[in-house]
Amino acid sequence: VIIGISGGIDSCLSTIISYLALKDTNIKIIGRYLSTPTNRPEEKELACLIGETYCSDFKSYDISNSCQKLIYELEMEEGEMSRLQRGNIKARTRMIYLRHLASLHNGIVLDNDNFTEWNLGFWTIGGDSPGDYNLGLHYLWKSEIYKLANYLLKYFDLNSSLNISKKSIEILNKTLSIVPTDGNGVSNSDCEQFGLDNYEQVDDVLQTMYYSNTTTDDYVRLIDSYNEQGVDKVMILHQNTEYKRKSLPIIPTEKELGLE
Repeated sequence: VIIGISGGIDSCLSTIISYLALKDTNIKIIGRYLSTPTNRPEEKELACLIGETYCSDFKSYDISNSCQKLIYELEMEEGEMSRLQRGNIKARTRMIYLRHLASLHNGIVLDNDNFTEWNLGFWTIGGDSPGDYNLGLHYLWKSEIYKLANYLLKYFDLNSSLNISKKSIEILNKTLSIVPTDGNGVSNSDCEQFGLDNYEQVDDVLQTMYYSNTTTDDYVRLIDSYNEQGVDKVMILHQNTEYKRKSLPIIPTEKELGLE
Protein backbone atom coordinates (compact mmCIF):
# COMPACT_ATOMS: atom_id res chain seq x y z
CA VAL A 1 0.00 0.00 0.00
CA ILE A 2 1.53 3.30 -1.13
CA ILE A 3 0.60 6.45 0.82
CA GLY A 4 1.61 10.03 0.12
CA ILE A 5 1.83 11.55 3.61
CA SER A 6 1.41 15.32 3.69
CA GLY A 7 1.24 15.95 7.42
CA GLY A 8 -2.45 16.81 7.07
CA ILE A 9 -5.35 15.11 8.78
CA ASP A 10 -6.61 13.09 5.78
CA SER A 11 -3.36 11.28 5.00
CA CYS A 12 -2.74 10.87 8.72
CA LEU A 13 -6.03 9.02 9.18
CA SER A 14 -5.48 6.92 6.06
CA THR A 15 -2.08 5.86 7.39
CA ILE A 16 -3.36 5.02 10.88
CA ILE A 17 -6.35 3.05 9.55
CA SER A 18 -4.09 1.18 7.12
CA TYR A 19 -1.75 0.32 9.97
CA LEU A 20 -4.59 -1.01 12.15
CA ALA A 21 -6.01 -3.03 9.24
CA LEU A 22 -2.72 -4.49 8.00
CA LYS A 23 -0.52 -4.83 11.10
CA ASP A 24 -1.16 -8.60 11.32
CA THR A 25 -0.63 -9.24 7.61
CA ASN A 26 2.38 -9.40 5.29
CA ILE A 27 1.23 -6.33 3.36
CA LYS A 28 3.72 -3.47 3.59
CA ILE A 29 2.76 0.16 4.09
CA ILE A 30 5.09 2.36 2.05
CA GLY A 31 4.88 6.04 2.94
CA ARG A 32 6.55 9.04 1.34
CA TYR A 33 6.67 12.70 2.29
CA LEU A 34 7.41 14.52 -0.97
CA SER A 35 8.24 18.11 -0.16
CA THR A 36 8.75 21.43 -1.90
CA PRO A 37 9.64 24.84 -0.35
CA THR A 38 5.92 25.66 -0.07
CA ASN A 39 5.49 22.98 2.59
CA ARG A 40 5.66 24.28 6.15
CA PRO A 41 8.23 22.94 8.66
CA GLU A 42 5.49 21.72 11.00
CA GLU A 43 3.93 19.73 8.14
CA LYS A 44 7.22 17.99 7.43
CA GLU A 45 7.84 17.26 11.11
CA LEU A 46 4.39 15.74 11.51
CA ALA A 47 4.52 13.80 8.22
CA CYS A 48 7.83 12.23 9.24
CA LEU A 49 6.46 11.35 12.67
CA ILE A 50 3.44 9.68 11.06
CA GLY A 51 5.51 7.82 8.48
CA GLU A 52 8.14 6.58 10.91
CA THR A 53 5.44 5.40 13.35
CA TYR A 54 3.10 3.48 11.04
CA CYS A 55 4.96 2.64 7.82
CA SER A 56 7.19 -0.36 7.25
CA ASP A 57 9.04 1.71 4.62
CA PHE A 58 9.12 5.50 4.94
CA LYS A 59 11.25 8.21 3.33
CA SER A 60 11.17 12.00 3.09
CA TYR A 61 12.23 13.28 -0.31
CA ASP A 62 12.53 16.80 -1.71
CA ILE A 63 11.03 16.99 -5.22
CA SER A 64 11.81 20.71 -5.67
CA ASN A 65 14.40 20.23 -8.43
CA SER A 66 12.09 18.02 -10.49
CA CYS A 67 9.20 20.48 -10.13
CA GLN A 68 11.28 23.57 -10.84
CA LYS A 69 12.83 22.09 -14.00
CA LEU A 70 9.42 21.24 -15.38
CA ILE A 71 7.92 24.60 -14.38
CA TYR A 72 10.88 26.42 -15.96
CA GLU A 73 10.59 24.49 -19.23
CA LEU A 74 6.83 24.96 -19.46
CA GLU A 75 7.06 28.68 -18.70
CA MET A 76 9.78 29.11 -21.31
CA GLU A 77 7.54 27.49 -23.92
CA GLU A 78 4.02 28.48 -22.82
CA GLY A 79 4.30 31.58 -20.62
CA GLU A 80 4.22 32.36 -16.90
CA MET A 81 2.16 30.14 -14.62
CA SER A 82 -0.16 31.14 -11.80
CA ARG A 83 0.42 29.86 -8.25
CA LEU A 84 -2.44 27.41 -8.79
CA GLN A 85 -0.86 26.05 -11.97
CA ARG A 86 2.49 25.63 -10.23
CA GLY A 87 0.68 23.82 -7.43
CA ASN A 88 -0.83 21.42 -9.96
CA ILE A 89 2.66 20.64 -11.29
CA LYS A 90 3.79 19.78 -7.75
CA ALA A 91 0.77 17.53 -7.15
CA ARG A 92 1.32 15.70 -10.44
CA THR A 93 5.03 15.25 -9.75
CA ARG A 94 4.19 13.66 -6.40
CA MET A 95 1.82 11.22 -8.10
CA ILE A 96 4.48 10.25 -10.65
CA TYR A 97 6.69 9.26 -7.72
CA LEU A 98 3.90 7.34 -5.94
CA ARG A 99 2.79 5.56 -9.13
CA HIS A 100 6.39 4.49 -9.73
CA LEU A 101 6.53 3.00 -6.22
CA ALA A 102 3.28 1.13 -6.90
CA SER A 103 4.78 -0.39 -10.05
CA LEU A 104 7.97 -1.37 -8.20
CA HIS A 105 6.15 -3.04 -5.32
CA ASN A 106 3.05 -4.41 -7.06
CA GLY A 107 1.04 -2.03 -4.90
CA ILE A 108 -1.87 0.40 -4.93
CA VAL A 109 -1.82 4.13 -4.26
CA LEU A 110 -4.21 5.19 -1.52
CA ASP A 111 -6.59 8.06 -2.25
CA ASN A 112 -6.97 10.36 0.79
CA ASP A 113 -9.76 12.67 -0.43
CA ASN A 114 -12.89 13.41 1.58
CA PHE A 115 -16.37 14.37 0.39
CA THR A 116 -15.90 18.10 0.97
CA GLU A 117 -12.79 18.22 -1.22
CA TRP A 118 -14.57 16.09 -3.82
CA ASN A 119 -17.46 18.56 -3.98
CA LEU A 120 -15.13 21.57 -4.24
CA GLY A 121 -12.86 20.03 -6.87
CA PHE A 122 -10.09 20.66 -4.34
CA TRP A 123 -7.75 18.16 -5.94
CA THR A 124 -5.67 17.83 -9.08
CA ILE A 125 -6.58 15.51 -11.95
CA GLY A 126 -3.53 13.28 -12.47
CA GLY A 127 -2.16 14.52 -9.16
CA ASP A 128 -3.33 13.96 -5.60
CA SER A 129 -6.53 12.34 -6.91
CA PRO A 130 -7.79 9.95 -7.89
CA GLY A 131 -5.73 7.23 -6.29
CA ASP A 132 -6.45 3.53 -6.68
CA TYR A 133 -8.35 2.93 -3.44
CA ASN A 134 -10.07 5.08 -0.85
CA LEU A 135 -10.56 3.69 2.66
CA GLY A 136 -13.96 5.38 2.98
CA LEU A 137 -12.90 8.94 3.79
CA HIS A 138 -14.62 9.82 0.52
CA TYR A 139 -17.99 9.42 2.27
CA LEU A 140 -17.09 11.82 5.09
CA TRP A 141 -17.38 15.60 5.06
CA LYS A 142 -14.24 17.38 6.23
CA SER A 143 -15.94 18.31 9.51
CA GLU A 144 -16.63 14.59 9.98
CA ILE A 145 -12.96 13.80 9.31
CA TYR A 146 -12.13 15.78 12.45
CA LYS A 147 -14.79 13.79 14.35
CA LEU A 148 -13.17 10.56 13.14
CA ALA A 149 -9.79 11.78 14.41
CA ASN A 150 -11.33 12.45 17.83
CA TYR A 151 -12.95 9.00 17.76
CA LEU A 152 -9.54 7.42 17.13
CA LEU A 153 -8.13 9.44 20.02
CA LYS A 154 -10.69 7.80 22.31
CA TYR A 155 -9.92 4.40 20.77
CA PHE A 156 -6.22 4.65 21.57
CA ASP A 157 -6.96 6.04 25.01
CA LEU A 158 -9.21 3.05 25.77
CA ASN A 159 -6.65 0.64 24.28
CA SER A 160 -3.64 2.02 26.10
CA SER A 161 -2.10 -1.45 26.24
CA LEU A 162 -1.31 -1.23 22.52
CA ASN A 163 2.34 -0.35 21.97
CA ILE A 164 1.29 2.26 19.43
CA SER A 165 -1.34 4.02 21.59
CA LYS A 166 0.79 6.66 23.33
CA LYS A 167 2.48 7.75 20.08
CA SER A 168 -0.86 7.74 18.24
CA ILE A 169 -2.44 10.05 20.80
CA GLU A 170 0.49 12.45 20.39
CA ILE A 171 0.23 12.34 16.59
CA LEU A 172 -3.54 12.85 16.49
CA ASN A 173 -3.40 15.79 18.89
CA LYS A 174 -0.73 17.45 16.74
CA THR A 175 -2.66 16.76 13.55
CA LEU A 176 -5.86 18.23 14.97
CA SER A 177 -4.04 21.44 15.88
CA ILE A 178 -2.35 22.04 12.51
CA VAL A 179 -3.85 24.54 10.03
CA PRO A 180 -5.00 22.65 6.91
CA THR A 181 -3.26 23.76 3.69
CA ASP A 182 -2.90 22.35 0.19
CA GLY A 183 0.88 22.16 0.66
CA ASN A 184 1.40 23.84 -2.71
CA GLY A 185 1.63 27.45 -1.57
CA VAL A 186 -1.60 28.55 -3.25
CA SER A 187 -2.80 30.15 0.00
CA ASN A 188 -2.09 30.25 3.73
CA SER A 189 -4.93 27.83 4.50
CA ASP A 190 -7.66 25.83 2.80
CA CYS A 191 -10.49 28.00 4.10
CA GLU A 192 -8.72 31.17 2.94
CA GLN A 193 -9.15 29.82 -0.60
CA PHE A 194 -12.84 29.19 0.05
CA GLY A 195 -13.52 32.56 1.70
CA LEU A 196 -15.06 31.09 4.87
CA ASP A 197 -13.76 30.72 8.42
CA ASN A 198 -13.73 26.95 8.84
CA TYR A 199 -14.82 23.64 7.36
CA GLU A 200 -18.04 23.54 9.39
CA GLN A 201 -19.19 26.60 7.41
CA VAL A 202 -18.00 25.12 4.10
CA ASP A 203 -19.84 21.86 4.79
CA ASP A 204 -22.99 23.71 5.82
CA VAL A 205 -23.04 25.58 2.50
CA LEU A 206 -22.48 22.42 0.43
CA GLN A 207 -24.96 20.31 2.37
CA THR A 208 -27.64 23.01 2.34
CA MET A 209 -27.32 24.04 -1.31
CA TYR A 210 -26.70 20.68 -2.97
CA TYR A 211 -27.84 17.88 -0.68
CA SER A 212 -31.23 19.05 0.58
CA ASN A 213 -34.41 20.59 -0.78
CA THR A 214 -33.07 24.12 -0.82
CA THR A 215 -35.29 27.16 -0.55
CA THR A 216 -34.57 30.86 -0.83
CA ASP A 217 -34.75 31.03 2.96
CA ASP A 218 -31.89 28.51 3.21
CA TYR A 219 -29.64 30.69 1.07
CA VAL A 220 -30.61 33.78 3.07
CA ARG A 221 -29.75 31.95 6.30
CA LEU A 222 -26.29 31.10 4.94
CA ILE A 223 -25.40 34.62 3.84
CA ASP A 224 -26.79 36.06 7.09
CA SER A 225 -24.78 33.57 9.13
CA TYR A 226 -21.49 33.67 7.23
CA ASN A 227 -19.53 35.78 4.78
CA GLU A 228 -21.75 36.25 1.70
CA GLN A 229 -18.79 36.31 -0.68
CA GLY A 230 -17.49 33.08 0.86
CA VAL A 231 -20.87 31.37 0.52
CA ASP A 232 -21.04 32.34 -3.15
CA LYS A 233 -17.41 31.30 -3.74
CA VAL A 234 -18.02 27.81 -2.33
CA MET A 235 -21.10 27.46 -4.57
CA ILE A 236 -19.14 28.64 -7.62
CA LEU A 237 -16.27 26.22 -6.84
CA HIS A 238 -18.76 23.36 -6.68
CA GLN A 239 -20.42 24.33 -9.96
CA ASN A 240 -17.22 25.10 -11.87
CA THR A 241 -15.57 21.78 -10.96
CA GLU A 242 -18.46 19.52 -11.94
CA TYR A 243 -16.34 18.19 -14.84
CA LYS A 244 -13.87 16.74 -12.32
CA ARG A 245 -16.57 14.59 -10.75
CA LYS A 246 -17.47 12.93 -14.04
CA SER A 247 -15.83 9.68 -15.09
CA LEU A 248 -12.99 10.53 -17.45
CA PRO A 249 -12.62 10.44 -20.35
CA ILE A 250 -16.03 11.79 -21.28
CA ILE A 251 -17.05 9.69 -24.29
CA PRO A 252 -20.01 10.71 -26.46
CA THR A 253 -22.68 8.08 -26.99
CA GLU A 254 -23.14 6.39 -30.34
CA LYS A 255 -26.37 8.38 -30.72
CA GLU A 256 -24.52 11.67 -30.13
CA LEU A 257 -21.95 10.63 -32.74
CA GLY A 258 -24.71 9.78 -35.23
CA LEU A 259 -23.72 6.11 -35.32
CA GLU A 260 -27.09 4.64 -34.28
